[in-house]
Amino acid sequence: MIGRHPGSTARPRRGGLTLLEVVIALAILLFSVAAISQLLAIGHQRAIEVQQRAIGTMLCQRKLAELTIGAESLNSSGYAAFPEEGMDQWQWKVDATQGGVGGLWNVQVTVKFEGEDNQGIEVQMGQMILDPTLRGSNQNPPPTSTSSSSGTGPTDTSGTSGSNTPAAGATTPAATTPATTAPKTTTPARSTGKGG
Repeated sequence: MIGRHPGSTARPRRGGLTLLEVVIALAILLFSVAAISQLLAIGHQRAIEVQQRAIGTMLCQRKLAELTIGAESLNSSGYAAFPEEGMDQWQWKVDATQGGVGGLWNVQVTVKFEGEDNQGIEVQMGQMILDPTLRGSNQNPPPTSTSSSSGTGPTDTSGTSGSNTPAAGATTPAATTPATTAPKTTTPARSTGKGG
C-alpha cells in the first residue's frame, strides 16, 4: 500500500448537481414556457379583437354616412347582414327616434361581429341627422330643363330680378347727374386796368 506523502494536500472534490436539483430546474423551465405561450396567445387574441373593433367602427361610420345622404331610410330596424362578400359574420341595425326639432333625428347605428366561438364584439355610434327628404339628397332625380328655364331661379337673366344693371338696348335718361340739371351761373369779369 502506497502511503501519501506527509507534505501533500488532497484535492477537494467537485460537488455535482443532484437529481432533485435537476428535476426542480426542469419544472421551473416548463412552467415558464407554459406561461410565455399563454401570454402570446392572449396577445394574439387581443390584436384580433382590436382589428375587429377598427373594422366595426369603419362600418358604423359608413352606415351613418349612408343615412345622412339618404341612401338608407331613417327607420329603426333589426339586425341585417352586410351585402358584401366575406362579411357574413357582420351585422348592423339602426335605432332612429324623432328629436325635439322637426326633421331632426337621433340615430344610433350598432354593428356586431359574431365569431365561431360565440365571442363577438359590438360597436355603437350615434349622431343627430337632418331628414334627407327635407333637405334633398343625392338620390333625388336631377331637375328637368323646363323647371330651370322658367325664369324663377338664380340664373334668371331677363332683367326683372331687381338688379341695377340696365337691360340691353335700354337708354338711360339724360338728366341723371346733377351736373346736367344745375343752372349755369356767370361771374362778372374783373376790371384789371388802371383807372385815370
